[in-house]
Amino acid sequence: MIVKKIFFILFVSFIGHLSLFADNFPKKSINGKGFYLYKVNSAEGFYSICKKFDTTKEEILQYNPSAKNGLKSGQELLIPIKGVTQKKEDTSSFIHTVSVGETIYAIARKYHIAPNAIIALNPDSEKGLRVGMKLKIPQTGAVNPNESQKQDMTGQYIYHTIAPKETLFSVAKKYGITIDDLLKQNPELSSSNFTIGKVIKIAPKKGLENGIKRNTPETFPYTVKKKETLYSIAQQFGITIDDIKACNPGIGEIKKDIIINIPKKESSTDHSQALSDMGGKAYNYAENETGKIDIAVLLPFMLSQKENTRSALYLEYYQGFLLAVDSLKKQGTSIDVYAYDTEGKSSTLDNILSDPQMSSVDLIIGPADNSLIQKTASFARKNGIGMVNVFSLKNDEANRNANVFQTNIPHSFLYSETVNELIKQFGDKQVVFLIDNEIPDEKKDFINLVKSELQHKNIQFKDYYIDSDPELTALNNDLSENADILVINNSSTKNSAGKILASLSKLRDDRPDLSITLFGYPEWQTYTKEYLNNFHKLNTVIFTRFYTNPTDSEWKDFQKKFYFWYNKDLINANPKYGLLGFDTGMYFLNALKKYGKDFENHLETITSSSLQTDFKFQKIDDRSGFINKSFYFVYFKPSYIIEKRVIK
Repeated sequence: MIVKKIFFILFVSFIGHLSLFADNFPKKSINGKGFYLYKVNSAEGFYSICKKFDTTKEEILQYNPSAKNGLKSGQELLIPIKGVTQKKEDTSSFIHTVSVGETIYAIARKYHIAPNAIIALNPDSEKGLRVGMKLKIPQTGAVNPNESQKQDMTGQYIYHTIAPKETLFSVAKKYGITIDDLLKQNPELSSSNFTIGKVIKIAPKKGLENGIKRNTPETFPYTVKKKETLYSIAQQFGITIDDIKACNPGIGEIKKDIIINIPKKESSTDHSQALSDMGGKAYNYAENETGKIDIAVLLPFMLSQKENTRSALYLEYYQGFLLAVDSLKKQGTSIDVYAYDTEGKSSTLDNILSDPQMSSVDLIIGPADNSLIQKTASFARKNGIGMVNVFSLKNDEANRNANVFQTNIPHSFLYSETVNELIKQFGDKQVVFLIDNEIPDEKKDFINLVKSELQHKNIQFKDYYIDSDPELTALNNDLSENADILVINNSSTKNSAGKILASLSKLRDDRPDLSITLFGYPEWQTYTKEYLNNFHKLNTVIFTRFYTNPTDSEWKDFQKKFYFWYNKDLINANPKYGLLGFDTGMYFLNALKKYGKDFENHLETITSSSLQTDFKFQKIDDRSGFINKSFYFVYFKPSYIIEKRVIK
């Protein structure tokens, strides 16, 4: 069973500091149940914590499955508060903030209720309203109306006051509707004016009351085995003890051979619930059960630790992947996504792979850690499942496992294919190498490969040393009038790129007769803020696995959509992990939709229309897996146009 709780980033709440006494510990309410938030001290064990809070180890593990493998110093635990149930969210009313000129009558008319209904919940309002005053407004139909009220009530909408940390996406999911539905119901609403305290109207889907989903789960009978407990049974079926108790009123101590009711998992859940259930479905679109796709995402979200850049990037990847899921949903595809936090640990991965659900998925995305890939790949091969290695460049499992798809073209293949394309496009030019001796070995392998292939093709070239001749006097003297040259330097660093660009730009100004093409490295795309004009001036070409044209309309649309869903911008990284998740999702989900689990037999017909990463998979040999052989040449033209070409 899965021992790691996963929750969606949109619903992470702040955890306060600890004090010396239990009643002063930070508290948190989950589904109406109260918890202390407790941070484990150095060398502290279950015994001392159980004594401190008058609880049991079983209760602690029930709400903290990650503690099954032992406690760690600094680990945060949910400790149930004895005899305390936190007040549930009041869904019978919402908050309206009084604006300039508003009256009780105007507010009542706005929400289709009687003025007396407002006064009943806000006695002070009868004395008069003031700007900024907070009024409780009864939801339509949530109070018992008199005859005059009934005439004003439409029953079509309920109203919601935007709370801190809420987004368009989270509110839409809460009420079981889409973002498009939410915007149609509130035409004036957008991501820019989606602000705390704003009241919006919502027509929830059938089966929702006051924004709360009805929960009448189907059950099936289960015969208790020897030594089983409610906790072990809950772990076995990926549910909680409270789920079992809800279906078995009055249940107490259980014994061998008694029969209890087990709730069936719902076929569809929202992000916040599914990612807080162990091994539960993180995303489901069940509108069309024909050809349903099951995907497992195994990444080190590290949710038991303080968020860092690495874990934030993996969460962003997952968010981009969900946008691809949403795109397929709009085409009528049914998809279940199962998200797991590997924590970067082999023991956690073992528990994940032991989940019965894992053996029946159609595709596994991840893991990210090189040390965990071999174990996951073996599992994938044993169960006939494709496994996608998105992140590890060093891993060579694709060389020997036919079930592995490696999305990053390895350095050896990238360099070889780049050199072939380089000579194919520019081999007729006069080839010049600018050598920076301060970092002579930085791109040694690539430079040696280029020179070797030039020699093989009988193409002449010459080295010039920029550190000893920054004015490029020797090169200038050697170049004939109207010479057409290809310049390659031996470093990708920003400092070296600056020296090369400055020297060549001066040469270009001094010799307008020359035709210069500068060939650069993937890292150079991160220097465009400083050197973009020079790139265009020198007709620069770079090779790269990842590239997004900043002026591309589809990229701009993606940025807007990402912000729309998650109320945040993409992390400034290369590659953009949100885009990487989206591109990966679009390629593999479309492949599964069209050809099913055996899509690898149709790779030649599967096209990629990616924003940042292109895909064209090829086998190395008959026994190997598949390696993505696709990458880009990016051209910064003197006309100030940027062109991206896929090299396959």
